[in-house]
Amino acid sequence: MDYDENRLPNQYLVRSGMRVPAVFMLALAIALGFYFPDSLKDLLDAIILELGYV
Repeated sequence: MDYDENRLPNQYLVRSGMRVPAVFMLALAIALGFYFPDSLKDLLDAIILELGYV
């Protein structure tokens, strides 16, 4: 079996430039899971209060 037969067609290949935002967002989500700054929590609380969800 030839190596080229196992590859996906070009329409399914993801360019490296499109992977960068996904990897960045994944790293950000993991980082916020370990450390969530108080200033960001305060900002989100203020938004929730302003929208009236409390």
